[in-house]
Amino acid sequence: MNGGNTPGERSDITALGSNILLMLVFPLLLISFASSVVSTGRMERSLKESMAETMVDLSRDIGMDMMLLLESMEDGADILAGSVGASFRPDMAGQEEYLREFRNSHARALLTTARSNSSIHGVYFMSAPAFGDPPGQIWYYRKNGQWVRGPEYPLPQHMDPENPDMKYYYHPLREGKAYWSDLYRDLDINVEMFSYTVPVYPGAFESNGNEAPIGVVGIDIAAGDILETIREYRVHTSGHAFLMTENISIYPEEESPPGRLSEASWKQLRRVIFDPENQRSAHFLEFAADGENHLVGYSRLQNSWVLGVIASETEVYADIGLTWFTVLSINGMAIFFSIIFSLFIVRYINTPLQVLSREMRKVRNDHRYIVPRIPLYHRKDEIGELYRTFSGLQRITAESLNRLIEENIAQERLASMGEQLAGFAHEIQTPIGNINLAVSSLRQGMISLDRDFQNQDLTKTQFSEFIGKSNEMLGSLVWNINQVRRVVQSIRTSANAQLNMQLEKFFLKEIIETTYENSRYSRKSMDVELRLEISEDLEIASYPGLLIQVFSNLIQNSILHGFRNRNGGNIRIAAEHSGSGEVEILYCDDGEGIPREFQNQIFTRFFTTAKSRGGTGLGLSIIDAIIRDMLEGSIRFVDRNETGVCFQIVLPEELKGGRAGDEKKNG
Repeated sequence: MNGGNTPGERSDITALGSNILLMLVFPLLLISFASSVVSTGRMERSLKESMAETMVDLSRDIGMDMMLLLESMEDGADILAGSVGASFRPDMAGQEEYLREFRNSHARALLTTARSNSSIHGVYFMSAPAFGDPPGQIWYYRKNGQWVRGPEYPLPQHMDPENPDMKYYYHPLREGKAYWSDLYRDLDINVEMFSYTVPVYPGAFESNGNEAPIGVVGIDIAAGDILETIREYRVHTSGHAFLMTENISIYPEEESPPGRLSEASWKQLRRVIFDPENQRSAHFLEFAADGENHLVGYSRLQNSWVLGVIASETEVYADIGLTWFTVLSINGMAIFFSIIFSLFIVRYINTPLQVLSREMRKVRNDHRYIVPRIPLYHRKDEIGELYRTFSGLQRITAESLNRLIEENIAQERLASMGEQLAGFAHEIQTPIGNINLAVSSLRQGMISLDRDFQNQDLTKTQFSEFIGKSNEMLGSLVWNINQVRRVVQSIRTSANAQLNMQLEKFFLKEIIETTYENSRYSRKSMDVELRLEISEDLEIASYPGLLIQVFSNLIQNSILHGFRNRNGGNIRIAAEHSGSGEVEILYCDDGEGIPREFQNQIFTRFFTTAKSRGGTGLGLSIIDAIIRDMLEGSIRFVDRNETGVCFQIVLPEELKGGRAGDEKKNG
């Protein structure tokens, strides 16, 4: 069938486009011209009559935005200080190991605070010298868009309060008050910044008497970020915003070329603004410097900073005379190009209507045809809305076909689950049979015992033998019930691993540390040491819930099987980028290991060398299924000819969704 438009259809579409042109284009041209004339008059009056008010209002707007930024910094630091102080134990203050662990335990809280605000450049926690160990700090800073943990270095036991490099730390620690520092350069990362530092009191947000701070937490904001914020505000083509403290002026360098305002003039302007007799929160002034008059509007922030705007008076008023000429020229060009534009408007409207008509005919001829998301789909006008509506209705048909396919997949999935349940049933059958046999034997023994008792034939020897056999059968019952419980737990573990399907980015080291911490009850009677060789910033995109399940099973295997005949052992987990879009992980322990003849069967379901101790043979098979089928990776046993076990796990750095996402949708 012909896919093009018939002559009648084309003429109807052209007539529709012409009517739209007459109804919309020319009225819009008239409205545009009238509004430009009105706006030009308003612009001239505003520039001539209310320049001062405009600049003060603008400086106040900048100040309000900056105050919101600074208040968010202060709130984050206050909350962090309260959180750190609440977890401090004063009775452990003199113990070096506790203090060092105390600092490290809050590294994650620091990093969470740092990520909460894009303007934060660095965060830190410094412990006070009065609490035993060499005082030091945990800190993070932003580098190339990533957060990096800085080196932990000791601070001097006795600090000079006049040392400008330490004043931002000394003041909150000795005075007990939060402190905004002046501009300084951090020599470690070579960045100019301001710091907001808050004292940390044990057990509370503020001091409850004579308690001394245990340290300080702080948040850094780079001067460059402040410049990026104020750079967005412009008074005029010749003006720009600036930030001042009593000691320094900050302004966008590229917007203040040499000859605009010299450094000496900036110092003179600071003296005028910070004059003790000038205490107004917002003000406008005319400032003469370098042979030229400048218009200045500024407002004060609560931390004694000043934000303002400055512009050349000569250039501002010179532009007023050009306003009418500029606007009229622009209007003339707009009308000219609008006329040219109108010649193409019919084609602009007709073309998408023709495309829509063609797609409708394709759907009419083939119900399985799926309307593509061509550029017409993304148009924001009524034609785009019409095409999206049509596309949505048509996709309902496609979804019904897809539903049939999904039902077939679900049937196959149920068949697979049936095979798994059959395997579990086989595993449970033996302990259930033993339980039934033990209960039947107990019942028969009780009947026989009761009969002898009723006939007064029961002897002491018979009763003693019955008690002994009963104890044996009860022990057998307990052992077999535990077997059933372990198999059921394995079933639940397998189900949870399939249902926990949330894809996100995370740091691998944090996930493993969390898993190890959650296993503390399993290893409470053992001395198990974990050694991690993983970079703090090694980040992957995957399913953290599934990875927690993998490492939890591996750690449990080491505890229950590797270290079962000892009081503990060592676990080593190392990870690094392989350079091919993958992460390679090694999990090793120094336990009893696996005999060489069984190493090629360890991932086989229900295979176990510990059946006499209640092993189900499901642990490693579940791990293999999760890694291979859901995380799109691989796991293999590494034979090191040493004691213990070692597994190599390879995972993609960034999982796109894969089979796990499909499982969740279809499940």
